[in-house]
This record gives sequence, structure tokens and C-alpha cells, in this order.
Amino acid sequence: MLDFEKNVNNYPHLVILGAGASKACCPNDDKNGKTLPVMNDLIDILELNELLKKHGYNVTEKNFEKMYSIIYKDNNENLLKEIEYRVRNYFSKLEISDKVTIYDLLISFLRKKDVIVSFNWDPLLIQAFKRNHFHSNMPNMIFLHGNVELGVCYQCKNINYINLSCGICGKDLTPSKLLFPIINKNYTKDPYIKNNWELLKYYIEKAYFITIFGYSAPDTDVEAINIMNNIWNENNLKDMAEIEIIDIKSEKELHETWNDFIVRSHFSTKKTFYESWLCQHPRRTCEAHSSIYMMNDPKWEIQNFQKAKNINSLHKLKKIINPLIKEENEYDNTDKKFDPKRQLF
Repeated sequence: MLDFEKNVNNYPHLVILGAGASKACCPNDDKNGKTLPVMNDLIDILELNELLKKHGYNVTEKNFEKMYSIIYKDNNENLLKEIEYRVRNYFSKLEISDKVTIYDLLISFLRKKDVIVSFNWDPLLIQAFKRNHFHSNMPNMIFLHGNVELGVCYQCKNINYINLSCGICGKDLTPSKLLFPIINKNYTKDPYIKNNWELLKYYIEKAYFITIFGYSAPDTDVEAINIMNNIWNENNLKDMAEIEIIDIKSEKELHETWNDFIVRSHFSTKKTFYESWLCQHPRRTCEAHSSIYMMNDPKWEIQNFQKAKNINSLHKLKKIINPLIKEENEYDNTDKKFDPKRQLF
């Protein structure tokens, strides 16, 4: 997996996205001015207060997931259906900005060995994927809590965009499941969600670089954190791997949250996506890190720091990454090495 002769590291870069990442993608709301919610403002944004009071709930809990779990425990099916309808209806209408966003950069700055894992329901990442899908060397995507843009054919075990039919049997797709009670999140009950978690386990066990972007590892999702921690301990590369956190919280607070993941000093925090390794070394994060910290050869100089901010069109983004894609396509068939001195911006 490590090919030092050609400056190539084929181990995956794993990116985990939480609600903070979608907020950063559309900091001034979506294309039509709709707010990108987080769990602590979702009850207000979906205007659930009156509905909950109508069903006898005193809305003192501001966290949506905690409130949903209370209702789930009460087995209030009619209310649960209405809440899920409102969640799906709101998130389905969100649209990514016409301008280049962080998600456009994220999609373009990873390659097919890499994976983006999202806890988010919104369709922004998939919308970015669609409009940047001009080549085959795209990263994989996994949605651990489902996504409003995806549908499932459980009969054929096939996944596609929700507006399309099953490519095997031609039947309409079933919307992917979105809501799980945090008191007892059962990620194995739904086959689609179960498969996504199995894929996550595979990538965590193989990952050389992990970026956690806008995901707070909430105490409401203990099961998810336990699953990730257990598999991470089986990763044979974790003594060399890097953990990068992109979050506005303090380094001390983030270190405490992710302490079980951190190995010695292989940990860094960034306040913005533009400071990340992904923007410093687009499509070459694992190569840069292994060269610097395994080979003691810092030939991958940080030349692109913050310059990704200046990418103001999808055409410019495509022009910047095309030489890297060409290099990747030539990798298996030529003696050409990945060029650590390539100027991109």
C-alpha cells in the first residue's frame, strides 16, 4: 500500500462529517436562504413546539435527538410519523450554493481510495458530488444516518438517488431511514444502515489519515463512538496515522472528546477547512504525511496553505485538480512518480 519509489501512499484518508461541516459549507444559509440546522435548533426550525405541546409534551429539551427519543419511548406513532415527515420535507428542499463551496473542495481533494462518512441528512454533499463528477477517481461516500437524497431497493439491495428507480428491478426506491432513538440506537435493524456501518468499520481499520469535520461526538450517540473506538484499536497503522479535527472548539476540549482516538502527538486541530491538510495537499494528504513523518523527508512543502479560498468557480477547481488526476491515471502504467513539488494554485 506504500510505494515510496513513486511517492504514493494508497491507504485511505477517512473524513467524518457532522452538522458543523454542512454549516461551514453554507455559512450564509443555502441557495434559497434556508437555514442549515443543528440538533439544538432543529425543534424551532421545524416549528415543532406547538405540535409537541398538542400531544402533551412540555418542550424543555432543546436537543432534537433527545426529544425524539422520549417520544419514541412513548411509542407515539402518529407524532413520530409527523416529525419524520417534517424532517424529510425540510432537508429535501435544501440546495447547495451556486458558488464553489467547501463540499466541492472536499469532494475534489480526495480520490477513490478515500471515503467521506456523513452523519448528516442534508443533500448538500451529494449535490456537490454530482456537479464535480467529471472523472472516475472520486471518493466513496457513506451515510450513517441515511440521507434525504438517497433511496433503497431492499429486494435488490441496491442504492440510488431518490428521484431514480432501482437499476435492477425498475421499482421505486424506498427513502433511506433517517431517525433513530438515541436511547437505543439499533444500527443493525435496517439492512442499508447496517451495511453502511460495516463499510465504516472497514475504512477505520485501514485508514492512515482521519479528518473529523464539524462532528462533536455527542453524548447522545454513545453507540456510534464505541463502534468507531473499538475498530480503531484494530488498525495496525494507528501508531503512524494522523487525526485531524476541524472545529471551532478549543484544542483542549477537542483533545478530551477524542482522547481514545489519539495516539501520542499524532493529533492536530484546525479552526477552518482551509487550514486543513486537505487544502495544503489536495489529493495527496497521505503521501505528504508519510513522507514527512515516516521517511523524515519533508519534500511535500506546504505551498497551498489557505490558497483554496481563492477558487471561485467550478471551472477553476477542475483546472487545478486535472493534473493530479492525470498523474493518478498514469500511476499504474508508467514509471512516473507523484510530484511533491507540483504547484497547483
